[in-house]
Amino acid sequence: MQDVTVSIVNYNTRDDLIACLETIPACEAFVIDNASSESIRDLEDKYKTAHFIYNEKNVGFGAANNIALKRANSKYILICNPDIRFKNGTIETLVDYMDAHPDTAIAGPKLVNTDGTLQYSCRRFPTVATFFARGLFPGKQPKFMRDYLMADADHSKPMNVDWVLGSCMLARRDELAKLGGFDESHFMYYEDIDLCYRVKKAGLKVAYVPQAEAVHAYKRESAQGLFNKLKLHHTINAMRFFARRMFK
Repeated sequence: MQDVTVSIVNYNTRDDLIACLETIPACEAFVIDNASSESIRDLEDKYKTAHFIYNEKNVGFGAANNIALKRANSKYILICNPDIRFKNGTIETLVDYMDAHPDTAIAGPKLVNTDGTLQYSCRRFPTVATFFARGLFPGKQPKFMRDYLMADADHSKPMNVDWVLGSCMLARRDELAKLGGFDESHFMYYEDIDLCYRVKKAGLKVAYVPQAEAVHAYKRESAQGLFNKLKLHHTINAMRFFARRMFK
């Protein structure tokens, strides 16, 4: 697939990375390693179509993906986490949708858990209320949270949405380049929301395409414990996003 470049950011996820690479069809890929303590250098000989780049420090999710964005020459760039497992035809279906909808800059597939149940991978833009409700009451889903998660939408049909999870999104490389790629001030979390927000402000669309399906072995690490470093990043970036919406 010459029209697609895959970008995978790795940070101590060797086993997941291998499983992901095994499901990617023949196309150019960049593996950006964010200074992992476990080595993946031996994988270079096995995965010849992948370019391995080793950062001297952990620069974060968005900045690492921007490295691939700057080096790719393809029409599309596929951002995916190492814990994604592609099914047959997933990427091709996303490309077909984007080719047929030139006003769409980003498209995300239907994501399912390892047991086959649906993940809410397309959502409305968050609000301060949904942010605090999700953090304080993760097991509860009042109506405004179900609206945010689009839990009551028909997930069997393609639809234009506010944003899709950055764990797996296909984007037009030239449009992302025009926008400057991911905002690197977001070390981790909310960079996908911010990117989709800027895409829509530019007059382009974000789509959910359920005919393309992938498995996401999701681990919500920021929710582990009341206070941790990841939760701090999550909170700071959420406040930055809300401020951007209010004042720009």
